[in-house]
Amino acid sequence: MFERYTEKARRTIFFARHEASQFGSSYIETEHLLLGLLNDGFLGARVLEGLSVQAVREDILAHFASPERNSNIC
Repeated sequence: MFERYTEKARRTIFFARHEASQFGSSYIETEHLLLGLLNDGFLGARVLEGLSVQAVREDILAHFASPERNSNIC
């Protein structure tokens, strides 16, 4: 399935999958892809200049812990 993707895309998905598992998610969500891009370094540094992986991770954790997020889960 992944053979059609570039090496950079595969690496980003790898990091995103790792981030999803760290958050206890069984699937990759948008925020995990963002962290995957930032972890990649090359693309993440150019596209998302000025964002740190740790700062984004903390924002995502805050979002996951918010009552609004938890009330939308079915």
